[in-house]
Amino acid sequence: MDISWETPLHPGGMATLATTEPADAADDVTAAADAILRAYRDGDDAAYLAAFAPDATFVLPGEPRRLDAADAYRARLRTLRVRHGYRVLAATSANRHVRRYGDTAVLTHDLRTTATADGATRTTDERETIVFAYDTYGFRVAVHLHRSPLQA
Repeated sequence: MDISWETPLHPGGMATLATTEPADAADDVTAAADAILRAYRDGDDAAYLAAFAPDATFVLPGEPRRLDAADAYRARLRTLRVRHGYRVLAATSANRHVRRYGDTAVLTHDLRTTATADGATRTTDERETIVFAYDTYGFRVAVHLHRSPLQA
């Protein structure tokens, strides 16, 4: 995992910080991301969406517009499951990269998902970014998710 901790020095530059805190923050983000991935893979929509703030935003391939709340994503997942029989069969994360910016941390990774919908099984490779906010317990709550196709 490549971890870098940066804070704005001035509008045109960045300064790297060296503290003992980043390892713990990276551990928080990694643990939270693992829980999100596990819930996604297991089809546990309640656990998956519980990892996100209620007002989290979601940008997803195939969606005509941004989803501006966890409830909007919940409704979208329900539609996919009921109308199309959508079910994740496998999901893996690779090439993880974590950066901290003040009270937020950004995880980017490659996501490979094998899922079934409308009677067909398909594997997709995507790049995913999840932004986590800091609270008194660490970086545990995701506030934004952006997923896009990974170009070959």
